[in-house]
Amino acid sequence: MRSSVERRLGRSGEVYVSLSGGFESRAVGGFLGELVDDPLRVHSFTYHHGAPVGDPDAGAAAKVAAELGYRHEIIEAYQGGLVDAIAANAAAGQGIANFCMEVDAWKALGPAMSESDQNVLFVAEIPGMAVAAKGGTPESVLATVDVFPIATIESCLVYLDPEASDALRFGWGDRSTQLHAQAASYPDSRVGHDHLYLDQRLSNTLTLWRECFQMPHVRVANPFLDNTVVDLMLSLPVELRAQKLLYRQAIAEAFPDLFAIPISPGGWNAPDWAHELRANAESVKDLL
Repeated sequence: MRSSVERRLGRSGEVYVSLSGGFESRAVGGFLGELVDDPLRVHSFTYHHGAPVGDPDAGAAAKVAAELGYRHEIIEAYQGGLVDAIAANAAAGQGIANFCMEVDAWKALGPAMSESDQNVLFVAEIPGMAVAAKGGTPESVLATVDVFPIATIESCLVYLDPEASDALRFGWGDRSTQLHAQAASYPDSRVGHDHLYLDQRLSNTLTLWRECFQMPHVRVANPFLDNTVVDLMLSLPVELRAQKLLYRQAIAEAFPDLFAIPISPGGWNAPDWAHELRANAESVKDLL
């Protein structure tokens, strides 16, 4: 992992790191701390919405940043303009990326990140977690990697040209059948999850999302997706991958002070989108 971080760290430029309250981002932060000469070169940030409730990411992330000597900023994820957020998603997501709940955060961070092509944003998503899908069925395994049947969007198809909707139903159904067979072919559904995560969720959800909302501003680096790291993860027995067991043990041994800071159980406080839609119903109707 250290070598993977080092390969992605340029000799110049500002270093941005997205800190959450979990295991992965603090590990990346820890390796950066060993590699950068000046901790003030690192800009750490956490996006959040509204007043802190419970034990959110922002609190744990701030403690991690302080331990490493990094600057840390809490960025408002949603400024309260639903129509503006929808429009920003439409413009950046191009109709192909998942909805970005924190689009206002990237709008705020983007100008500074794009000041130099030497700047880099470090993110952290670990593959190979051996997730046990509820029920262990092919359908439940596929749902854990963001693959759903055509029925998910059936109510939207009436707005398409009949020829286009029929083509979408056929193509979606054919691909769903293939993926269902692939998911069913793994004796252990946890192994199936890991392979399908890399094949489907990583490429069709996460990477595409980053290409639309982050990469226009800055080079994005995820050290966990280094070929050597992924190969190692997939070579481990499933029991060591489950719940990130071996990873958590190894990284806590490497950075005991960082991992003495409690993990945030709550994640970041996302907007209440149902409330936002009700409150802005007329404006959304006008937009449509």
